Amino acid sequence: YPPLLSLDPFTFLVECAYGLVPAYNAEISHMLRLCYLAELVKVVFHMGRNVPFSMWIEGLAGKQSQDPAMINFASFALAITKCGMELEVANFGKTSDNEGENKGFQQPGVDTLESWYTFVKKYALTFLRKSVVFLYVKYGVDFNSHISSSQDADSDELDRLTDALRLPSFDEMCASMTENAIACGWPMTTYDLVSGWIKHQVVWPNGYGDMSQSALVSHPGIFELIGLPKTYDTLIEESIRRKCPSTGKDLTDPVICLFCGEIFCSQSNCCQ
Repeated sequence: YPPLLSLDPFTFLVECAYGLVPAYNAEISHMLRLCYLAELVKVVFHMGRNVPFSMWIEGLAGKQSQDPAMINFASFALAITKCGMELEVANFGKTSDNEGENKGFQQPGVDTLESWYTFVKKYALTFLRKSVVFLYVKYGVDFNSHISSSQDADSDELDRLTDALRLPSFDEMCASMTENAIACGWPMTTYDLVSGWIKHQVVWPNGYGDMSQSALVSHPGIFELIGLPKTYDTLIEESIRRKCPSTGKDLTDPVICLFCGEIFCSQSNCCQ
């Protein structure tokens, strides 16, 4: 079976909810916490494979920031990177060379420790958003009735979702691979568990298959419908100017796709 770090941890969570959880009478909250950790480990692991090695190590090991959250995140990422390198050396006698392969992280906004911290938090937020929807659909958990404590009233969305789902904070999740793991509620076996995920990815015989290394982590954007104009007349005027994308003739009963924004015919075979 493919390694967890090559899969979508949220999809894995959903599959477990319909299979493993009822079969073993497991707690879905425990699976949620593990899959959340897997999501963070996956993002950091593959970042380390796409950011130029010297830039990645220097940014993490330098720890120029005095912010405890930054230091904690750097330790988390270093532990994952070190584990992967040690497994590569043990199994293949060398580490992978990714120096300069991916230019995506060599630009302002994603080239410092602080920006990497923010980058990973975006994936955490996306994962928790999907988890809230899934828990409502599958288990009927109504998060609308959740009342945050007063000190959390002005917190950001990630903190509020973390509180509602009763999960460790983002920084506590990152502490799972550091010396503060036990103090943050992580058992001593957590490091071995994560090491197993990384080892499975490193020794997986199929490698990355047909996918690029940079394609294993999906974009953390929100799926949205296109924005519509304030007045209906604007749409009518636009549909009059447009032509059928198939025939080039005038549109017949024009409709607009809310996913791509294309206007096409709705009552003829040309645009079916």
